[in-house]
Amino acid sequence: MTRKVTTVALTLAVLLAGITVPVAAADSPVAFQEYDRGGDLQPSFIVHYEDGTLDSLETWTEEDARYDLIAVNNDSSEAVVTGPQYHVSTPGLLEAPRIAALGGTSLAVTPLESRSYIEDVSPNYRHSYVEPITSLATADEYDTPASNWRVRGSWATDGIAFTDDANESTIGDARQVIDADAVSADGSGVDVAVLDTGLNVKNASADPLYGDRIAGAYNFVTDESGTVTNGFENISDGNGHGSWVASAIAANATNDSYDGVAPGATLHVGKTLADDGSGSTADIVDGIRWAETQDTDILSMSLGSPVYDEEIATALEDYLEGNGTVAYVAVGNSRMVRPAQIASPADVPEDGIISVAATTAEEPANASVAYFSQTGKDNGVTDLSSGTTRGASPDVAAPGMQVTVPTYSESGYRTNSTLSGTSMATPIEAARGAVGLSANPSLENQTETFAEWVRNTTNPVPNAGITEVGNGMGSVARLANLNASEETQKEARTDAATGRDAANGNFGTGFQFQAIRQVQQAVGL
Repeated sequence: MTRKVTTVALTLAVLLAGITVPVAAADSPVAFQEYDRGGDLQPSFIVHYEDGTLDSLETWTEEDARYDLIAVNNDSSEAVVTGPQYHVSTPGLLEAPRIAALGGTSLAVTPLESRSYIEDVSPNYRHSYVEPITSLATADEYDTPASNWRVRGSWATDGIAFTDDANESTIGDARQVIDADAVSADGSGVDVAVLDTGLNVKNASADPLYGDRIAGAYNFVTDESGTVTNGFENISDGNGHGSWVASAIAANATNDSYDGVAPGATLHVGKTLADDGSGSTADIVDGIRWAETQDTDILSMSLGSPVYDEEIATALEDYLEGNGTVAYVAVGNSRMVRPAQIASPADVPEDGIISVAATTAEEPANASVAYFSQTGKDNGVTDLSSGTTRGASPDVAAPGMQVTVPTYSESGYRTNSTLSGTSMATPIEAARGAVGLSANPSLENQTETFAEWVRNTTNPVPNAGITEVGNGMGSVARLANLNASEETQKEARTDAATGRDAANGNFGTGFQFQAIRQVQQAVGL
């Protein structure tokens, strides 16, 4: 939809600068125009207007010097605008207390959202990658969040893994515990889209890790295409997060210890996050739409936000209704921070969206859930979703603590990168999906059926609750062979895990409003 739109979080200020009315590059995935009328420090919003009413929207920008039309896609009747929040969107009950701090009251003007030609207005939120955990906490450092678990007794954290419980493991070790080495399918014939911070390669046409299996690449932050000709330098990853994710999925290092879970899969890399790990709703939505036009089967998104984003939710729904089969999304790493329920868009209530939690890289019977991995049940209030996400919990889990994969730096230097997080578990699980589709190509585009198999072909993790790991640890062999689990996660739970399940999501009213306030502060309200 848009490009070069500075990331904002509801009322986070954005400085606009640029050349008046430039036109999109010819190879841009979505046609658009960018505008600049001098700019000001304002939040930005995604606006859907009625067909043929762009002139009315342009006229609106002339009403106040603080209004700007930043970008527009007239084909889909969408635009990104800036202006004081109460001039653009109608504030809800939770936003009203902060209106005065934004410069006035909503009664002083008629918000753009209420104009007859406007169909919908959404914040252009700030999202970020699910930041990897570089230094794992010890059990002594962990402060049991009583208002969340409401569990008493020394066993409350039994089955939760801390630094002493997570030995460094290679991606090969992770493959072994999810049964990937028990099947011959390797993801060949399956296209996987990775939306992240980009990817570093050594040789664009014959890369030591990916060969010629990078079929598409685009930088949505700068609106530039990555090609073999330019060495994919336009999607270079100054962060390393996206490179880790891609490697876990599809690296073929000719070394069993460092091959990804689906070393035959084809990659499509969308750089929707800047090197600092942040990205706007607009760029992420563009990336999802691009992944659909690229005819990808699997979408991997190790990113999220504490607030529900309707624009991203809609884009994911469209992806699944189009060419996509399933989308894997990280649940988040903030269990130690309230509110801890799963991040968005992992909580979008769609069959084809698989939310992924993190465990240790051990056999499921012995594995523990990572202490940072966010949990259900979502109360549907603290994420400002108005109940849409109520009841959401992780669907499945995968190894995500101290896992090592091979990556390249921007200068082409190869190194082994060890990271922890649900960001790491998500591509491992997404690659399981790629292998499962490779073994069962008739399930391509059969979203509901394939997603059900993804959830039902797991091995239980007795140390964890269903609010922590959903259906258990995904098994590649079970999915490839369409062999459903004999024992459910609920049946396998220990007493400690059962106790945590009973308490997770049991929020009192006072805590809900405290958590709402934390979310408001996080996004600038």
